[in-house]
Amino acid sequence: MRVVGVDVGGTKLAAARDEPGAELVVVPTPQGAAAIVTTIVDLVRRVSEGPLDGVGVGSAGTFDERGTVVAATDLIPGWSGMPLADRLSGELGVPVVALNDVHATALGETAAGAGRGFARVLVAATGTGLGGAFVRDGEVDVGAHGSAGSLGHIALPGLDRVCSCGLSGHAEPYASGPGMERSFFEATGVAASLPEIHELMLAGDPAAVAAIESGGRVLGRALATAAALIDPGLVVVGGGPARLGDLLLGPARAAYRADAPALLADVAIVPAALGTRAAVVGAHAAIRARLSR
Repeated sequence: MRVVGVDVGGTKLAAARDEPGAELVVVPTPQGAAAIVTTIVDLVRRVSEGPLDGVGVGSAGTFDERGTVVAATDLIPGWSGMPLADRLSGELGVPVVALNDVHATALGETAAGAGRGFARVLVAATGTGLGGAFVRDGEVDVGAHGSAGSLGHIALPGLDRVCSCGLSGHAEPYASGPGMERSFFEATGVAASLPEIHELMLAGDPAAVAAIESGGRVLGRALATAAALIDPGLVVVGGGPARLGDLLLGPARAAYRADAPALLADVAIVPAALGTRAAVVGAHAAIRARLSR
């Protein structure tokens, strides 16, 4: 079975064949939905190097079971309403599965990454937002509306910032990269990127320490709330801020243990293992599952 996986992001598109040692090819994301579809088609043809059986795509946005984008932010203009799987299938002449990029990342981490061997895995994806997914027996539970696992929109006592969804009190504006940058700015009046805050934290800057640790604590509280509902065997945290390692995950683990039910307090919280390939590996898993039915 010869398949290609694609990861559609706001700034880059990445694709690779599902073969050992296959190169991950990365190109810039063009502006506009139609241009993105054209670029995906060209990229798939470039990396396939021969006949294909199917294509899996992980992308920002909420997808229905047919692979149509039913909701999306302005990160990709015109993306909402795009029948992505049908459009790509028509262009490429093979079956296509399209799913949310965090869901694809979760599939990748459970199939071949940090969650391998666990039947029930909660995956958190930190970055410009805070996403999540729950994988059960190798399949993502997307919920009734395709939005299951939205950790960033868990409301927590004591929070008051306005979330990207327009509501206040959610975890995302604190536990995301921009959230920690905002915490640092509010404390110092200095605008700094998360990597810069990381360097300041390593140098002992108290405002940098507080910004990252507070983001970790909010992340841990959100994970505890989600875990109480779904009872995972493992929690995996990925995304750019997760590269802070124990500087972020240490406070997250402590806050999780403080808030989680006693039966779940010892569930491990571990960093993701696949890095930038996770969504592509998950896209491989998604299309292989579809072709095997």
